[in-house]
Amino acid sequence: MMQHEPCLHLVTCEDWDAWKCQNEDAKVIERSILCSSFWEDIELYVKVCWPIMAMLHMVDMDEACMGVIFEGMDQMVEKIKEILAEEVDGEEMFQQMNEFIQAWWLMMHTPLLATTFLLNPKWFSKSPNKDGEVMKGWKATLNRVGRSAMEKTQLKAQLSTYIGLQGSFGDPEALDDMQKLSTVSWWENYGEDTPLLQRLAIKILSQVCSASACERNWSTYGFIHSVKRNRLQHEMADDLVYVLSNLRLQSRKEASYVSGPCCFWDVEEDLTMEGHIEVEMDVEVGDAEAM
Repeated sequence: MMQHEPCLHLVTCEDWDAWKCQNEDAKVIERSILCSSFWEDIELYVKVCWPIMAMLHMVDMDEACMGVIFEGMDQMVEKIKEILAEEVDGEEMFQQMNEFIQAWWLMMHTPLLATTFLLNPKWFSKSPNKDGEVMKGWKATLNRVGRSAMEKTQLKAQLSTYIGLQGSFGDPEALDDMQKLSTVSWWENYGEDTPLLQRLAIKILSQVCSASACERNWSTYGFIHSVKRNRLQHEMADDLVYVLSNLRLQSRKEASYVSGPCCFWDVEEDLTMEGHIEVEMDVEVGDAEAM
């Protein structure tokens, strides 16, 4: 069954005919729903918006994804460009969308995102050190984290060691593990020759990009410690939040969680998105372990 059949049934039932006589806008709505070009436009909008939603969902996850945002944005733009290339006015549509995307990127972009792209070994083959925007972000980060002129000089020298694959970075195992290990694990195993850069890479690549985990916990706390239950002591409220959160985690391991009347009882919409995001985005999410 096609996804828009329920809408088609809506404007062909007897109840609709009765309501249409009393509402002038009903004819416009009916004409749109019954028009094939309307649904073609809707399908195009869904295709174009899906990479954006996938990107938003990726940065909203509870896992360390700082090292994939820079590349993820490029892939998102290319995916949208590829989709619109098949349309008659695709180039003009892409230019309009790209203006909004670039404005969004300028709003969320920080030097740390460029630095994590530079220090993520998974993108080493893309030569991020030759990208002007990336190196500008690296210099801004360097000026922020360098506590002295000597430390900044040492970080610059150690970055050259990493870019040139000198020392332990040039070991065959290190090159092979660039794509196998998480970014943090890779730096822990092969960054001993550059201790300052190793510490910086592990620190920033372990960062999450969203406060969603805290917000969900606050939401749970607000559900328990509501106006009707404002006499709860803090200790009791904390214990109830702890119990509810762990019940959610425990329930996900049961078969009834993915089937039956109570399937996905806690975060159905989140899990629905997670089931599709991997298909649209090629970047790896969650490859770094939080410190």
